[in-house]
Amino acid sequence: PSQESVADALNDLGTIIRPPRRKGPGHIDPNHDPWMGSRLQGMRALYSLYADSKSVTYNKWGASSLQAAVTLGHGTYCARILRRLCRQYIDDCSVLPENPYGDWKKSMLVNEDLSQELNLHLQECHSSSSGVNATTVRDFLCRPGIMSKYAITKEVLIQTARRYLKVMGYRFMKTPSGQYVNGHERKDVKEHRDRVYIPKLQELRR
Repeated sequence: PSQESVADALNDLGTIIRPPRRKGPGHIDPNHDPWMGSRLQGMRALYSLYADSKSVTYNKWGASSLQAAVTLGHGTYCARILRRLCRQYIDDCSVLPENPYGDWKKSMLVNEDLSQELNLHLQECHSSSSGVNATTVRDFLCRPGIMSKYAITKEVLIQTARRYLKVMGYRFMKTPSGQYVNGHERKDVKEHRDRVYIPKLQELRR
């Protein structure tokens, strides 16, 4: 993008992050949730790093986005998201980051570190025999270490865990009633094989 368009976007974004009072000096609280606030700060960082001639990434869009992502504690994926958000905002300043968690301003999933840690745990469970369900989410979020790390003061309800799964893209499915299960090593199967099937087979072969 041109330096002029970035400068205009940066100036406009500043009034969204820190809205001025209608009368007198100072600013008012924009009432942004943590998810949206983090992305707006990242966008402003990208614009500033790209447009400031004193920046080491001046006029370098990709490098500026990565540096902005680093300031948020993230990496290349975040940089790609910031580039997309910033270009959208340049094209239309009414387009702001939309929180995928809806109106849950107090949702724990707004905390990206917790969301990523939970998602990693669910991926591990999904690849194992344990599978993923609401109980998996609740048990993880109720671990003493997780509660202490993310200042979770109350145990998560199973209904809340279901909502979290839905937001993260999981869908509930019933186990097919006709699902095949390998039962060759069941005790009753082995006894029938050894006492009935094999003796009968040997008798027929004589």
